[in-house]
Amino acid sequence: MAADNSDKNNQEDTSRKSTSDVLKEIQKIKSDANEIKRLSDQDIQAENARKDRKRKKVKKAKRIFWSIIISIIVLVIVGIFISFRYGLATNFLGRFFNNSLSNELTIPQAPSPNLDTLSSSAIQKSQEVQVQNFSLALEDTKGGWAGLLGYDSLILVITQISEDSTIEGYSIINTHERPIIGRCSKRAACYNFILSEPGDYQKDNSYNFNVDNDNNVIGTWKSSNGEYNLNFSLKKTNRIFPFEAIASKSRVYLYSAPDLTTKTTNLMTKGQKVQVLQSSNEFFFIKYINSGEANTGFVLQNDLKELTVDDK
Repeated sequence: MAADNSDKNNQEDTSRKSTSDVLKEIQKIKSDANEIKRLSDQDIQAENARKDRKRKKVKKAKRIFWSIIISIIVLVIVGIFISFRYGLATNFLGRFFNNSLSNELTIPQAPSPNLDTLSSSAIQKSQEVQVQNFSLALEDTKGGWAGLLGYDSLILVITQISEDSTIEGYSIINTHERPIIGRCSKRAACYNFILSEPGDYQKDNSYNFNVDNDNNVIGTWKSSNGEYNLNFSLKKTNRIFPFEAIASKSRVYLYSAPDLTTKTTNLMTKGQKVQVLQSSNEFFFIKYINSGEANTGFVLQNDLKELTVDDK
């Protein structure tokens, strides 16, 4: 009986130990699983951090790349602007736009001789013919010439020629008008004009140009500080500028440029007097008085009527 109880107790002890060992093993497995999960989470976090660093590097590289591209584009635009502003593209623009400045400014261009194929005697003979044919009277240079100065419009007008060859007139670059004065001298096949603006304005300039037998102008503009020089060619107008006119319609609108798309809200009423300074395509460039102040602008030629002696 006692032996049976002892065996039973031993079996119970063994069972308890087995259960305890199983529980310990389960606990260890759980602990190992938690450790594996912790290590796995750390690996995932490290991988995510690596990907974030990579994304940031790529994003930074893109910013640097586009910054360089934008800088290059800006430099190109600035370079183009400087080229146009200071005359590196003057010859191209002059040839492209000069023919559209005025319907009245049409001058046939003679083909340039090929100097490589001409003998020195032929060149000399050509020059002698030019001198012999030069018959333009100085008085005939009065009036206006129009053309381009770089990409700006340029108008030179001679209003007075004194007996001592003192010249007076005015220049208009776009809408900026300045008086000019200087002297003229006759050369072999042209008149040479050296004219300057007064110099009381920081942007006043000077002009040195020749007028040939066909009353065409080729010359050089020099900035007031002497840093910039631009070549220009102008065409003579058949109309004598300036002249007086009046608004012929009840509403005459002003334009900021000789272009129908530049119409402004400023207008003149019928009968208002203006001074017409130059023509460009279908427009007149005028000076008029508004509220006691002198203003300039463009109007359609059909909107003005030229004043005759009787009208004045």
